[in-house]
Parts: sequence; structure tokens; C-alpha cells
Amino acid sequence: MIKKVLLVTSGLIPYPGLQGSTLVTWSVLMAFRKAGYDIAVCILRRGTDFDQDDLLSKLVAEGINYHILTPDPELVFPTNSLGAKVAASYSEVYFSEKLKTLAEKLKIDLLLLYTVRSLAAAVLPGSWPYRLCFTVDLDHLARMARLNFNLRYGVGKRRFLKYVPAWLSYQRLRSDHLMLLKSCDKVINHAHNHAIWLKEKGVKSVTYLPLPVRDSGKDFAIKKQKASLGKQINKLKIIMVGSPVGIATLSGFAGLINKILPAADEIIGNGKYEVHIIGKFSGLPGTMEAVLRKHSSVIIRGYVDDLADEFFTADVVLVPTPLRLGFRTRIAEAFSYGCCVVAHTANQAGMPEVENDRNILLGDNASDIARACLRVKNEPEIQYRIGEEARKTFETYYDANVVCDKMIQEIR
Repeated sequence: MIKKVLLVTSGLIPYPGLQGSTLVTWSVLMAFRKAGYDIAVCILRRGTDFDQDDLLSKLVAEGINYHILTPDPELVFPTNSLGAKVAASYSEVYFSEKLKTLAEKLKIDLLLLYTVRSLAAAVLPGSWPYRLCFTVDLDHLARMARLNFNLRYGVGKRRFLKYVPAWLSYQRLRSDHLMLLKSCDKVINHAHNHAIWLKEKGVKSVTYLPLPVRDSGKDFAIKKQKASLGKQINKLKIIMVGSPVGIATLSGFAGLINKILPAADEIIGNGKYEVHIIGKFSGLPGTMEAVLRKHSSVIIRGYVDDLADEFFTADVVLVPTPLRLGFRTRIAEAFSYGCCVVAHTANQAGMPEVENDRNILLGDNASDIARACLRVKNEPEIQYRIGEEARKTFETYYDANVVCDKMIQEIR
């Protein structure tokens, strides 16, 4: 019987006040605690700069014990062992001895390993507690997507040469990623298409579950649906949320700048819509940023204190990522607010719960996306109908409490 659990992360600290991985791991942490498990946190500290007392203090305030480990670069693995095979791709293997010692000291029954990087820290030969790895992206696909982006948009010869090794390491990373997941007792992948691929490649223990997302919009969804009912839209307000740092968001910005804005000018009409860019704005190549800032229908808002108000006042939440990579947290978050989301069809690969013209509007290309936005402007009932179904979908599939309960069922 599982009683004592250790949540292991590679460098990040579970925290409720932020987005992304910090919030996902916090949701999982709280769900296991609520279910009655004695759970602690282990953070694999990879760098020397680790001034995170403000985040760690939240764990302390909640009465959650945490442990910070540093790697042992002198650790030697037996020839042909899993650690020796994957060390070139995953330096986290050098935490293995310390993690094993900690698990034995705490008498851990279950290791909850967030991403394959944390799983790489549990490869030392010998007996381990039951290991459950929950992850989203396939590391080799994320690396290739970023490489392709860098090669396509304004990369000079020097930078091209810098990325040549990435091409050469792609197959190695793919192989190592699979080896690690095959060694794990249970794998949960939060992108449906990735879970299918892993199963086909021999990861027999893999299960798909959506990414757990906090219900931030619970108090706003009903108000938004009432406000959108019969709403007449003179100038369409489109919001795009996120910083162009991650490859998924970065690719979405490229599509917006190069294809969607020209299509929107033609189909919706310049001056009849606004695109509000919300979030820390940095990371775009200079030429792309210049085009974005010059466009008369684009308003770069930057960081905002009240994201809920932005979701509430938006007619459309735009998610133009054209990659079949991972799970779009932004779609699920917008669903929690009962928003009408317009997205690239590629995002459906990781989120089979989204269905065109039921809880979302999808487009295969820039013209389709622009026409979907125009429908919202011209057909007042669409925003209400899509938003209502989006909220229902969130409650059924994406709510962190729902997903984490299903995760717990996987080990019982």
C-alpha cells in the first residue's frame, strides 16, 4: 500500500501563484495531500543560482517538507546500464545516488517524477519505490521544433553552425527518451497524440490524461456568458496571451505576424478588429517584432495585473500555435473562463476533448482562422454557445481536481 510519496522536479518549485509547470506540480501536490498521502518535495538543483526563498516559503507555510539535491558529477554507472546510456542526453542521472538515498531514508513508497528529466534521476541500478512519471512534451520533438524555427527566421551562418550539433543529437535524444520511459513503472502523458506514439513505440505503461489546470475562471464564467448573450460587436477584441519564449508560443507568434494578420486585414477588415498581446513580451526576432509593433490593429499590452478581466472582456482568445506538440494550457485556461477560443487545428492533436464548432473554433490555416474570428463578430450567439460548451468541457476534463483524482486512481 502506498502511503509516503516524494514529488521530484528538475529545478522548479511547486507554487500556486504562477503559471505553467510550477502550478501543475502544485496542483498535483495538493491533490495527493488531500487524498491522505504523506507527500514531500524533492528539487533537483541544477544551477548555482537558486535564490527561491519566496517560493519555498509557500511549501513551508503549507507544512510540506522539501529537500534540495545537488548532482554528483563523479558518479560512475556500470557499463551498459541505463544511466550510462542516457547520461549524454540527461545530466539528471548524476542525482541518482542522492535521490535513492533520500527515498530510502524517508521510506518512500511512490516517486512522482515530473518530466523525463526527473525520471533520469531514478536510474541507478537497484530497487526503487514505484515510479510514476507525468510529462507533456516529447523532448526530441521540442528540440527539433525550436531548431527549425531558428533556421527559418533570421538565423545567420554562425548561429546555423551552432545548431548543427542539435541535428546530430536528435536521434540520440529520441532513443534515450524512450529508454527512460520504458523503464518506468507508470507513465502519464498529458498530450493525447504523444501518448499514442509512446504506446506504439513500446512504452506499455503509458496513459493519457489532460494536463491539470487550476479553475481560475469559476467566478467569471457565468458572468461572461451572460454578458456575451446577444452582444453586438463593433470592433472585435482578440487577445493572445503568453510570452514568446517557449517554442509553442513562439511559433504561434510567427504565424500571427506572417500569415494571420494579413488574412485578418483582408477578411475582417483593418480597423474592425484589435489584437491585444498580453504577457511579458520578449524573445521574438527583431524583424518579426518590428512588424508586430508597426501593425495598426496590434496593441502590445505586456504584463497585466488582472488577467481575469482580459479574459472577461475578450471576444476571442486566439491560440495560433501550428505545432502538434504538447498540450495547450492556454486553451484550457480560457475554457475555465467560458471564453470563445479560436485556434489552429494542430492543437486538437494533444487535446481530443476540443471539437470544432462545439467548444472551440478551429482553422487549418490563416484564412480559416480569420474567418472564424469574423463569425464571432457577425454572429452574436456564437460567443455564448462556444463559451458555454468550453466551460462544460473544462469542468469535465481539465479541472485540476478532476485530473489529479484520475492520476491517483492510476496507482490504487
